[in-house]
Amino acid sequence: MKYPTINHSDAARYVSGQRNPDERVSLPEPRLRGEGRNISHELHEAITNAFKGWQSRAEKISNQQQKDGLEGEYAIKLFNALSFLLDAPEVLTDRDFWRFVAINHLYEFCEWRETRTSKPCSPAAWGADSRSIDRDCVPYRMFNRALVARSIGVLAGDGNLNYSKIASGDLWKSHVLRADISYSASMSKTLLDNFDQGNVKVSSVRGPIKNIGRLHANIYYEVFAEDDSQEIWNSELNS
Repeated sequence: MKYPTINHSDAARYVSGQRNPDERVSLPEPRLRGEGRNISHELHEAITNAFKGWQSRAEKISNQQQKDGLEGEYAIKLFNALSFLLDAPEVLTDRDFWRFVAINHLYEFCEWRETRTSKPCSPAAWGADSRSIDRDCVPYRMFNRALVARSIGVLAGDGNLNYSKIASGDLWKSHVLRADISYSASMSKTLLDNFDQGNVKVSSVRGPIKNIGRLHANIYYEVFAEDDSQEIWNSELNS
């Protein structure tokens, strides 16, 4: 399939222009990659429909946790909108594809999500900060958040993505998606369950998550059952 992309330099130029009236530039022209049918129109329809009404929801939000809760809900919508690409890893692993999604379709959402009272939105929200992208790129983070939630849903036997709605931006961004536990449904589920039930605070996870990361060098916990994961978390959190 042919899919639209925006490279780093075009993304960075556009974001800079949006912030400086003297440098205003037009929306970058997407460049197609791949072969076969062009999915640009299908992509436009899917994302547009998924994010209808988000502004009215955002107007009612007053704190960062509520912001993250809305991100979690729309992560599910974005994942479902892009589910037709699950068999196209060349698209989903292309950083310039995610820049296209962020710049051309979700510019305002990214800016709203990452802007704080004392801190303006970083260009990284659109994948425009460096040539690589990571969890700071909003749509990329959202898709992977829902992907982790789906793996938990499969483990739980219901297949739903509801774990994406557990609201804590720091927990998702700094621990679940940053650490290797994102590859393990049981480890991710156990951490999210403990947080959601009030058993742990985000601040108490920072040390244990580092130890668990080192543990992963010797133990393949992607195949752990939930009891095994809970035992490891209990050991680390209580040490």
